[in-house]
Amino acid sequence: MICSFCRSSVLQSEKPWDYHHGDAASFRASAGQGCVVCHRLAQDIQQQGLSLEQVLQHKAVYRWTLRATGRIRESRESVVLTFRNVDAFADVKLPDRTFYLFPENGSMAFDPPKVFSFADQVPDLGRIPTANQLGGRTDSSSCWSQIAEWVNICASKHEACIRKHSWRDFIPTRLVDTGLPSGAWPPASVRIVDTAAEGIHAPYLTLSHCWGQKLFVELRDNNLQEYTSKGVPWSQIETNRNFVDALQVAKNLGVRYIWIDSLCIIQRQPDYADFLREALRMHLVYRNSYCNIASADSSGKDGGLFRERGEVIPWILPAEFTPVRGATLFRTKGRWRILPADLYQEELLSKILYTRAWVFQGTP
Repeated sequence: MICSFCRSSVLQSEKPWDYHHGDAASFRASAGQGCVVCHRLAQDIQQQGLSLEQVLQHKAVYRWTLRATGRIRESRESVVLTFRNVDAFADVKLPDRTFYLFPENGSMAFDPPKVFSFADQVPDLGRIPTANQLGGRTDSSSCWSQIAEWVNICASKHEACIRKHSWRDFIPTRLVDTGLPSGAWPPASVRIVDTAAEGIHAPYLTLSHCWGQKLFVELRDNNLQEYTSKGVPWSQIETNRNFVDALQVAKNLGVRYIWIDSLCIIQRQPDYADFLREALRMHLVYRNSYCNIASADSSGKDGGLFRERGEVIPWILPAEFTPVRGATLFRTKGRWRILPADLYQEELLSKILYTRAWVFQGTP
């Protein structure tokens, strides 16, 4: 949400710039109410070990500017709201913060549809789900439907992706066979298959995950025969929560095969022969996968893919803003959405997986 101060004194101000909250009590109240702007700015202050009262002794610590961007082919009009540290507080090193505002351009009903589509109504942002539609967990039924729709759009409508998805010249040496999509869940076991020997040329998923320090199931010389004939018992798959969740994704997407490094490369050989051979193909494995699953927020085997949403939802969903009078910058009528410029960085690229250099190995 956007607080009344930011609505009236910032977004609907006729000034191109001015000062933000100069009163600690009102600043704190706005941040506590869930204002996406005030909450983020207050967090920056508190992360410096300071209180709002300390930095707002005389006047505002932030100066804001508001400007419209030009409309180009790749993006419709937007408004940029930027906050910078006031010069008088140069000793308080606060980061600049930028927020983007985009018009929704058209009616937008929030009656829960079967699948909420991010692309069915709004050209730039798509249809924005409500917190109820997202569900309390990231593996809710609505999330599964949305994931399936996104992947389908990617494979059927994105020109570059269509070419990749239709190319079957490359297939990894080994894959985990999760069985038919109609099979029981969880399965009694999953089998490691030699793709060349079994003539497999089919879509496959990949998993990116941090191993951590604890042991979990691995493909080794002493279990290779068992895992490729009888399969890996589910009790051993359960030693790694990331694997369990990734196999659930594969089943729900209807993709039978998945490549998981520790199960598709023979581990702990004295001469590292299989690893040295497969490492040279790693970029091809990821580049040609149907979809990569990133266990971004797990530092080891116990983290898994899914989370309770809790208090995260208000900061991920774009806040709403509807101008109540003809503000100069907001030429498009109707509702606008506000997105922090660093949303992608903060909510994804700052997670533990993206601190590891090898995660970029498969980048085209």
